[in-house]
Amino acid sequence: MRRLTFIFLFLCAVNTAFASDGDTTVVQTFSFADGRGSKTGKFLFPSNSNSYSKILMLYTVKCDPSTGCGEWDWEHFTHIVVPKDTVEDSITYDTLLLQCYVTPYGNGLSSVLGNNGFTYVSDVSDFVHFMHDSLTVISTNDQELVDIKFMFIEGTPARNVINVRNVWHKLGRQVSLSQFDNIITDTTISLSPDEKMVKVRAMLTGHGFNNPDNNNCAEFCDNIHTLKANNQTVSSWNIIQPCYETPLSPQNGTWAFARAGWCPGMPATTREFELTQYINNNCINFDYDITADPYGSYNVVIQLVTYDSINQSTDVALTDILSPSTDPMNNRNNPTWKDAIIKMKNLGANDLTSVDIHYRYDNHQYTYQWTGNLIPMQEIVVELPHPNFDSIGGSNATGDFYVELLNPNGVTDPTPYNNHMNSSYKLPPLYNVYNYRVEYKSPVNPSRTYWRIYDSENNIVVKSDNGMQAGQTYNKEFTLADGCYMFEVTNLDGCGLYNGWYDGSGTYGVARFQRVSSSGTNVTCHNTPILFGEKDRFMFAVKSFSASSIDEPSADSVRILMYANPASEKLNLDLTQIDGGKISVIIYDNTGKQVAGQPLNARQINTIDISNLPSGSYFVEVLDADRKLWKHKLSVIN
Repeated sequence: MRRLTFIFLFLCAVNTAFASDGDTTVVQTFSFADGRGSKTGKFLFPSNSNSYSKILMLYTVKCDPSTGCGEWDWEHFTHIVVPKDTVEDSITYDTLLLQCYVTPYGNGLSSVLGNNGFTYVSDVSDFVHFMHDSLTVISTNDQELVDIKFMFIEGTPARNVINVRNVWHKLGRQVSLSQFDNIITDTTISLSPDEKMVKVRAMLTGHGFNNPDNNNCAEFCDNIHTLKANNQTVSSWNIIQPCYETPLSPQNGTWAFARAGWCPGMPATTREFELTQYINNNCINFDYDITADPYGSYNVVIQLVTYDSINQSTDVALTDILSPSTDPMNNRNNPTWKDAIIKMKNLGANDLTSVDIHYRYDNHQYTYQWTGNLIPMQEIVVELPHPNFDSIGGSNATGDFYVELLNPNGVTDPTPYNNHMNSSYKLPPLYNVYNYRVEYKSPVNPSRTYWRIYDSENNIVVKSDNGMQAGQTYNKEFTLADGCYMFEVTNLDGCGLYNGWYDGSGTYGVARFQRVSSSGTNVTCHNTPILFGEKDRFMFAVKSFSASSIDEPSADSVRILMYANPASEKLNLDLTQIDGGKISVIIYDNTGKQVAGQPLNARQINTIDISNLPSGSYFVEVLDADRKLWKHKLSVIN
């Protein structure tokens, strides 16, 4: 038996018994040191699990340094083993699925995953009823190294969990589509008097494409799924989901193609449905149907979660910051100059109609009042108007973004510890030139692949030409005014800039977005990756230095761009528009003492190591021989 492991980590330095709302206990289960392969272990969880408002599972994967990652996209499961029944003093056990993770196409992924790996966060609060004391955990991933932690966040839950039942638990692709209706049948479950609210968790993934010529397949083909309760349709949806924006990218093979309920390198999709309104005489009746198909098979896990009543009449929670964010899970839409995007959830018994949202970029504060109608236990995405980014740092600036939700429905929130969250941000680059160029070569079938440049109002301001020929290189030069823009390359087939089967024998395209200086030198701002799936986006801004607050040009208007500011570890100086021979930089502290300096190269971006500079204010000077070209103030945070 694996030794018991129990780790306490508190966000505030307090004793467990006196821990306040919002404090966190972390339980470490399997780690990278356990190696690849399926494993079962028994771990010690908190004894007072009902005192937690939320439980998160942190599932981190990385490639084995000696063998790399597994090659194929296989589904692997994380289970807990829980008591089921007691018959004649003998306990029988059941397994509850916490997560199905589908491994990525692993060839060459070591550089993508990095030394620390890639972390997926899942809310497993519904399993709090079982996650206490000694608990057996099972992990079946044999493709990558896995680290699994559980974070127990102190506080009052939105509602207390009574039980979790496996209604159908059919893994290993056990359910043939041709027999689906015979296996997943109309079901009625009797509830106890204290089970007052009901939710269904459904995780289904389709596999196989035995007869794709006739569109009979489970993996890549459309299929309408329907959940019914008391013969009424609760929801219908197409199980096919896009995969091209999967954050763990690029991968190999067909990773970007849409699939049935899953994507390589991501947890399988779990859908949740509130069925409380369908309870009748302490019973809940429901059925799960799909479009008939004689081919393919499904993994099917459908769980019934029951609760008592909602604990608070009015309660809102901030559940995520999608942008601005440097979280790798949000890398497809960051960095961005667009509106900040958050998620909030109504945890109260009353409909949520208004919330005051306070947010800030470092010390630049803003307020937004949300109004609407959000029913209990539902989540919504909210966009917060973006500020003038020049005022908070300009090009490539980094910092902290903070959000707090206040006054839901005009009253004080009873659980303020889940109302605030922060993220790190990085702003897109800002260029002080107006002339640009796109170098573009389409792979096979150019009509399915194209590029566009959009402004901040989502208007197309420049686009690729019609009638392009495959394999031909096209260069298009244009001028952009001051403003925010997005360069987007699209392939309608989800193949990126690559056509042909996924063994390296296909045809590759090119899409480069470049700045053009007065001397005609082209500097590549963004080189579109080959395997991006359906869309690749690059955001940037254009503004003259004379109108920008992020740089202070000298009297002769020499154009030099410095970023980031404030800076940490490294500082970049963009000299792509500067000619000269003996160019150098000197950094002074506030007393006028020189603390750093080095030669610079004209017509390129130079990086200066400032890791040895203490935090504080400095002055940066760029010189051409002994002539001062440019001077700017720098803040260092080390």
